[in-house]
Amino acid sequence: MAASLAVHDAVWVAARGDVGTARRVAMRVALARPELEPAVVGLVATELATNLVEHTEGGVLQAFADAEGLELLAVDAGARVASRSGLRAGLQTIAEQSDALEVDATEAGSVLRCRFGPPARVRFGLVQAPLRTCDGSGDGLAMRCNAEGFSAVVLDVLGHGPNASRERDAILSALDATAWERDPDALVSVVEGATRGGRGCALRWVSVEGGALNTLSAGNVSGVVLRTDGHTRLLDRPGLIGRRVDIRLRTHPWDDSCRLVVHTDGLSIRQLAPRRAGAPALEAGRLFRAAARTRDDATVLVVG
Repeated sequence: MAASLAVHDAVWVAARGDVGTARRVAMRVALARPELEPAVVGLVATELATNLVEHTEGGVLQAFADAEGLELLAVDAGARVASRSGLRAGLQTIAEQSDALEVDATEAGSVLRCRFGPPARVRFGLVQAPLRTCDGSGDGLAMRCNAEGFSAVVLDVLGHGPNASRERDAILSALDATAWERDPDALVSVVEGATRGGRGCALRWVSVEGGALNTLSAGNVSGVVLRTDGHTRLLDRPGLIGRRVDIRLRTHPWDDSCRLVVHTDGLSIRQLAPRRAGAPALEAGRLFRAAARTRDDATVLVVG
């Protein structure tokens, strides 16, 4: 079985009381990488979350682990008019304590990415945030990689909050014992079993190997391949897993110039720029900041 990726969690940060929550979330994800020091990750998360409170109108702190390390991503919705005199000191601490720091800042807002550990073999970025007013999300993600490529499945269970979150967790637990990365039929069968009698689930499965991107979908979990000269949207199929649905496997060309974007309908992405330079996490943050809806859970995964 391929190695599993993407232990992750996120928290909305809008007030000082959220800073401690952000630190605990980051330290919990850091436990997935035994070589890292959770206290150091927690310190950097504290600085990122404090910046969100003191220098912006608030935003999301996302933590995710991969096979080689961990990344923290802070996404805000724009700077306040107040002075940013304390921001530089915070960034210095972040840079000193992490192995890499990238900042993408515009008038619309900023995305800060910091990495702990060596560069990832499968480079990906993720923002997966619940509806602000709910405790728990129906969105889910599983990723696996091997020497030949990677596979991912993005889920969107109907609804929000704890009930949707429990159904999502049941699906992910069932997938954890299955070789779904190479067998989309097994994937669909497992998800159907886990959602039987439940709300139903939209999903997109993607697998990259040998110069090809294979994908199937049910419902409105969308996919796009970005290139430096444009983009290609992956076809969506109507329906939900757990209910009647017509699923078809499709194949697209893939090479090192490609970047994959998969997102739930918690994002409304109407326009896409060609692939940009920089880490995929920065792309995920920019897309989330620009397109996340205010009335839904939202997930965007960027690979490549």
